[in-house]
Amino acid sequence: MKREKKLLISIVSLIILVVVLICAYMINLTGSTKKKYDLDVKPDGYYVENNMQNRADIWIGEYNGHLYFYKHSNNILFTDRYANCLCVIENNGIRKILHLNKGNHIYIVGSLPGYLYYWNNQRMTDNGALYCFDISDEKEILLFSGKGSGKNTAYFTDNTAYIPLYNDIDSGQDTQYLQIQGGQILGINLLDQSFRINGQQYRLTAGITAEEVSIVNKGEKNDLSLGLASRRSIVPVKNGLAIHNQGYQDLLYLISEDNSIRELYKTECMSSRSSMTVINNSIYLSFKRYEKFGKGNILLQRYENDQIEGTYRISLDDLSVEKISDRIFSGMFHFDQTTIWACDELKNIYQLDLDGNIEQVIEIR
Repeated sequence: MKREKKLLISIVSLIILVVVLICAYMINLTGSTKKKYDLDVKPDGYYVENNMQNRADIWIGEYNGHLYFYKHSNNILFTDRYANCLCVIENNGIRKILHLNKGNHIYIVGSLPGYLYYWNNQRMTDNGALYCFDISDEKEILLFSGKGSGKNTAYFTDNTAYIPLYNDIDSGQDTQYLQIQGGQILGINLLDQSFRINGQQYRLTAGITAEEVSIVNKGEKNDLSLGLASRRSIVPVKNGLAIHNQGYQDLLYLISEDNSIRELYKTECMSSRSSMTVINNSIYLSFKRYEKFGKGNILLQRYENDQIEGTYRISLDDLSVEKISDRIFSGMFHFDQTTIWACDELKNIYQLDLDGNIEQVIEIR
């Protein structure tokens, strides 16, 4: 009898403990922090390179002087209150606006002033939908039902987004793009993506991962040899075009106005993960690198005590390279010419000055 009584007490205690843990978890999941943040966000323009942070652990945006963020999380068992939620940092704390995931896979495409674009794809299926979130009205808008492309880059101007649709590589057909302004689709067409620099018009052609790339300037086609990339981003800069190669050794190129090409940064490795942005007349590059496969040839293994990986500043005036931080940022955003808003794998947001010094840390937990 005593043994049965002890067993009953243990079971009841376990049930109470589970209930307490579930309640604590739900409070943590649904609550909002009331910690005050002194964020001096004063945007001075629209920066296209913010839409090229496709490996960022946290998307960071700005609207009406407030900082917005979306924290990616693929962990469905252990999560926190802000995982897969679009949030805004206000003076009295962080406020959750909308939970985007809902059991699906969210891919942030990019943003235009006042609008955020993202694919919501159902896991293990080909079903998906492109949404636009109107930040001013805090309203979600369904733009397109169908499958998006994760291989082709979306392009943005200061008022128009060109978002690629899924295209079977073996079809031999060109990728179609949704042309979008605000919360409306203007059309579906093929994209002749070009860049205007100092009165000259450039057009880049070839596959996103191809080593051979062609650039067309004034009707003249020039073939260029770039390092292999898992994804490639192109940013117009004062001197020409900055090309960010992601995934391997050749991380950064500069194509000058005379179509000459120079590799700005290369690192020896088997694989890499990097982010890049341009502020004033400098390129900021942050990366980590992998040396080899680990045990079982499953997970990649980083270099031991690596002094190379970190964050660098490359001057476009004299092409000098300077390491400014040992920290590695998976995304770097900016809304003016004085501050970098960065994130890392710890899912924190960092306010940095242009020398890489941390001015403030916002823990997104």
